[in-house]
Parts: sequence; structure tokens; C-alpha cells
Amino acid sequence: ACICASPWLDQMMRERFHAWSRPFWLAYDKRIYTCSTKQLQERCLRQQANDHIFHLAVYARRFTERRCVELAFAALERLCHKRQNVVVHLFGDPRPPERLGFSAINHGVIDAEQLAKLYQFCDVGISLSATNYSLIPQEMMGSGLPVVDLAVESTEAIYPEGVIALAPVSAEGLAHSIDALLASPESMRQQAEAALDWVGSFSWDKAGESVEQALLERLGELD
Repeated sequence: ACICASPWLDQMMRERFHAWSRPFWLAYDKRIYTCSTKQLQERCLRQQANDHIFHLAVYARRFTERRCVELAFAALERLCHKRQNVVVHLFGDPRPPERLGFSAINHGVIDAEQLAKLYQFCDVGISLSATNYSLIPQEMMGSGLPVVDLAVESTEAIYPEGVIALAPVSAEGLAHSIDALLASPESMRQQAEAALDWVGSFSWDKAGESVEQALLERLGELD
């Protein structure tokens, strides 16, 4: 028996492994990760200036293989060779990266308040997962960032259309997806607004209630 942090994983456990399973939705702390429609509109106006520098917040925890950090680095190298108006901010790994093909600011492991400030400062969030979707994109969305992830089975099943940019699983495809977002501040604003509305429907209270209900249901079946 299992309680899964996504309907996609719940369905996989039922259909592929014939396990008893119930889902719940991840949420984020709305007291820390915040943004308003007005802030998104103001950022969009700044991004339309010819001299605007785009800042990318990139989850770069290299020792977690499902995060595909080397793929992200390869894509960012291509992007930075094409665009001179990009600054990359790495976070999530205590070890500084080695032999990068582009310049980057490494923030290491930072706490929630520092993460929120980084997200609110940046223009795009990049958080890749080759398996189940994670909490980080939702925290980015809650902070008003348009987010880029990989187009894999789990992400395609979880995210509604328009709330995230899902990139092909290749360095070229990921670089192109990021570049396409940066080329259209209005598209970034629309995606960020749709994402903000989507993540706003989740809460940890609702998640806790789902887990409690699942436990009671399973215990009742076993009694």
C-alpha cells in the first residue's frame, strides 16, 4: 500500500504494480512564496526593454540523478552562447560546479526565505525532473516565475496546459524552450499568471486531509 504525492504516481502504482494506492497534491508555503498580478505586469514591462538582462534560477542538485543537471548545463551553455543578456543563478548543491561552459552565480544550499528572494528577483525558473514532479516548480510558480521542466510522462500528466513550459529531453530542445520564453515577455507573463492561479488551489491542509482519509480508508479495509 502507498500514498503518492501525485495522481500520476498513484495511477502508475495501481496499473503497473497492482498496489493499493491513494494520491495527494503537493502544496507550498504561501506565507513565504508570494507574488501578485501587479508584480507580474511590472516585470513584463521591464523585460520588454532592449537592455533587459534575464536572470535564470536553476535547480542544480547534481547528486540527485533524476534532476538531469548535466542536461541543464549543456542546454544553458548553448543558450548563453546565443544570448548575451542572460545571467544564470545555480542553487541546491553545496559543491561549486566544475568546468562550466558558461558563467554562473552559485548560491549553494539556501533556506526558504532566500529561495523566495531569488525567485522573485529572477525572470525564469528551471527545475528538471525525469521522474515524479516535485515541489520546487510549485514554489517557483507561487513566487511568480514562469517555469521550464522536461516533457516526460509524469509532467505531461500533472501540469495543465499553459502553466509550465515542457521541453524536449535534449540539450537543444531545452535551450530552445528557454530561449522561446525569453523572446516573449508577454508569454512569460501569461504562463506565470496561469501557474499562480493553478498552484493557489493547493494547500498543505488539503494534502493532510487527503492523507488522513487514505489512512483511515485503508485501516478500515484491513480491520
